[in-house]
Amino acid sequence: MFRGQIRVRTHSSINPSSIVLLSGERDIKATREESQLSNRRSENQEVNAPNMSSNTRRIFQKIRQCAAPKGSLLEKHGAKWDYIDCFTVRRGEAPSSSPPSSTASAVPAAKPAFAPNGIRSFADSFYSCAAFYPESWVLWAVSHVYTLPPLPNSNNPDDRYGYGLFRVLEENESEIILDSEGTQTWMKVVLSEDGHSVDYSFGSVVKHTNADINILIPPHVLYSKILLASAVAKSETDTAERSQDANKSE
Repeated sequence: MFRGQIRVRTHSSINPSSIVLLSGERDIKATREESQLSNRRSENQEVNAPNMSSNTRRIFQKIRQCAAPKGSLLEKHGAKWDYIDCFTVRRGEAPSSSPPSSTASAVPAAKPAFAPNGIRSFADSFYSCAAFYPESWVLWAVSHVYTLPPLPNSNNPDDRYGYGLFRVLEENESEIILDSEGTQTWMKVVLSEDGHSVDYSFGSVVKHTNADINILIPPHVLYSKILLASAVAKSETDTAERSQDANKSE
């Protein structure tokens, strides 16, 4: 889903006096190099702008963009004429709340199906993370003047997030996809193939897109990475707190 404000990058103008006009070709080359340098500076400023915690920033730096996983709910609900993206990050050791080894061994190593405390737990962390907080205020305001109708095939019409504007479309033990009427939000949490780390994924589907969407892609990609990093950090904190509470109650 395309969220947040669109920031228009303004690049510093090129100082003609700094370019040595030895020839037309060298002039063009110097101009191109100056423009590329300005672009990199602008991108760095944009990435560093969010007020991230040190842990969130470390997660952010490791996020990579990838294709929709084969057989995933993201692939299932996205059509060839839709805009689809996917981002993923792998995090160290599996949380302490992971199932016992006997349970984990029953899951095929090639296709683990595991989400720490369930995929709903990660969805809760996602919609309560710091990066989503500004958007939650917007959703709160919108929810007072506009509501989405229940999904036709929903077993629970009240199964929603984000002040009712993200309706649960489908889920399984490691994935969930939510519909916002025209856009869909997907999350997945599984053990990695080695069984010692956790893969967190987040993706979006924008239905029936056209060429005009291209201008929104760069800020959307940046915002998606920030959201995933913040949600993973929040999920890890929530998991650690639940583990501490469980230990205290024993």
